Amino acid sequence: SRVKMLANCSTSAAVQNGAFSGASSADVDGMVLPGSSGVSRMILNPRMISTFLILDMHTFDFLHAHELVPNENVVSMCVVRFTNEPAPFYCIGTAVPEKDEDQDEKQGFMHLFQWKEGKFTQVFTKEVQGAVYSLCSFNGKLLAAVNNAVAVYEWTESKELSLECQHADLIMCLYLKVKGDFILCGDLMRSLTLLQYKMEGTLEVVASDYQTNWTYAIDILDYDAFISSEEYGNLYTVTRDSSATSDEDLRKLNTMGRFHVGDHINTFRAGSLTMKDNESKLGNQSLLFGTVSGSVGVIITLDKERFDFLWKLQTKLASTVKSIGDIPHHEFRSFCSSGRREPMAGFIDGDLIEMFLDLPSFKMEEVVSGLEMPEGPDRCVPATVDALCKYVEELTRIH
Repeated sequence: SRVKMLANCSTSAAVQNGAFSGASSADVDGMVLPGSSGVSRMILNPRMISTFLILDMHTFDFLHAHELVPNENVVSMCVVRFTNEPAPFYCIGTAVPEKDEDQDEKQGFMHLFQWKEGKFTQVFTKEVQGAVYSLCSFNGKLLAAVNNAVAVYEWTESKELSLECQHADLIMCLYLKVKGDFILCGDLMRSLTLLQYKMEGTLEVVASDYQTNWTYAIDILDYDAFISSEEYGNLYTVTRDSSATSDEDLRKLNTMGRFHVGDHINTFRAGSLTMKDNESKLGNQSLLFGTVSGSVGVIITLDKERFDFLWKLQTKLASTVKSIGDIPHHEFRSFCSSGRREPMAGFIDGDLIEMFLDLPSFKMEEVVSGLEMPEGPDRCVPATVDALCKYVEELTRIH
């Protein structure tokens, strides 16, 4: 397909210009905004209008715009291929906010579209009892997070969405990621829950993280390792021990990595910022992340041997490189959230590692003193400045 999807929200309202005095904003049905030269503008009956836009992926020209009804907000979208349907469907999930902002949404919709004969056609709409926070294509079916539930929908012969099964034991499911039959759920407060879809048409809880984390973004590293960001600008990874013998250990996601980024990560995507180097000795798995302030970062996986070496290098650099504000590196990168502080673990600070290249030569000599670099399986050699510079330069080529 040559199209990309985009959702847009704008405010539509009646505007009255003129002097405004003798009344507060509570006296009118609307909002009072300051204007120029002492003149105020009064906006009456503000309405949010969501628009579903289709763009050409090469030129970014607008191909189609579908405007939703007032106050129906787009909160999720995906492309889904249903079993026995040759053409893809474009699905958007919406929420209709309650008048009382403290209440959860009780109404939402899933709208299905198809690109036919050069135009977009809406083919089906299904109402649900809540906000559709996330949508995923899932083994020829549609997976949806609706308030506290994760639901699997199938496309029937009568061209309708039919609920096959659901799991409704979360506080508020905001994010979904899938791999095979496994579904990773990011909850508002309950961190991560791993579900598995069974062939008999049920969703079963495989494991859960029992820590309280306010989730921002999630992703699956492999079938036993998962990554998430949370409200306080931290990253953390959890793993499940699939070889455990007790039910308690099997159903628990254990925290393995903690790292303070200092920014809110709101998306993960598998990919790379550079062309893949087949000769690179670094990990093959690359994960991109984006933050609310506009930063883009890269996370790569490392084998234990390289991780242990870089951890030693990181420790030596932390005592050599002076940080801004003279804040100790281990304190700044510590996992810190509401009422909880834990040391950094399981992550290497790539920004700190790359600072080695900017050190004066005598500082480089201090850093490499006593270090041993991995060279082949179970073999290490004494580090030299030239060898370490080459090693770190290889790291810089991943972004």
